[in-house]
Amino acid sequence: MGAKCTALLYREGKINESEVQRLMCFCVCGGPAFMITGIGAVMLGNITAGTVLYISQLISCLITGIACGIYSRKNKKTTDAKDNRISKNRVCNMGEAFILSVRDSAASVISMSAMIAIFSMFMEIISFVGFYDIIENAFAAAGADTRYAGMILPVLLEVTGGCKAVISSSLPLWCFSLCTGFGGMCIHLQIFEILGDIPLNKKKFIAFRFINSFLSAAITYIICIIWNPSADVFAAGGGCSGHFTSASYAGSGALVIMSVLFVLTMHRGRRIN
Repeated sequence: MGAKCTALLYREGKINESEVQRLMCFCVCGGPAFMITGIGAVMLGNITAGTVLYISQLISCLITGIACGIYSRKNKKTTDAKDNRISKNRVCNMGEAFILSVRDSAASVISMSAMIAIFSMFMEIISFVGFYDIIENAFAAAGADTRYAGMILPVLLEVTGGCKAVISSSLPLWCFSLCTGFGGMCIHLQIFEILGDIPLNKKKFIAFRFINSFLSAAITYIICIIWNPSADVFAAGGGCSGHFTSASYAGSGALVIMSVLFVLTMHRGRRIN
């Protein structure tokens, strides 16, 4: 939603390229439905844990946004946003607006679901060829905790798979913030698609995703120290766990359908004037 709103503001001429770059440094955050309900209630079986994760994300984004604003003003990079990108869209009536909204939302859901399906299959392939074993052996050779080896690739690739890996390894709560703070390349590619031809420094964007990841994890760690919650509340392996798998006829069929839809949407222009 942060990327969608940023793209809309830019195309209507209300913000400039510099402001787009700055907004995308911190307008990427897991929503309450995913953080509190998806991770907290479903994966961990505890809404309090999800609330702590969500608060950590918000604080991290606020700190990053304030820091970017101070830096921008100090270097006088904020300029007038008015230019020739004035919206020429005609005014739609309520019925047309509803239809266009539903169409755009459906296309976004299909694209998002297909991207998640593709990355899920990609992670299964990586697991099958033994990449996780290689990383685990490297951790063991370095004397590091091998529990963290299994979360590296899932965290980098797809946020849901990363959270599953954190649960499987029974890692502490701050590891969930590390995962959700980064978001995964699956979400990053969706954001790049939403922005389209809008100028974006992708290296800077990825760098700030890492900054947000570590900052969110640090905030969660500090909250847990100050609050000193009971162990059962924040046990990563406790509670009801959500199961995300394609090991069934229905799941396999859904993956095939989503893959086909993904390929089709790659060749279809979805820009609505």
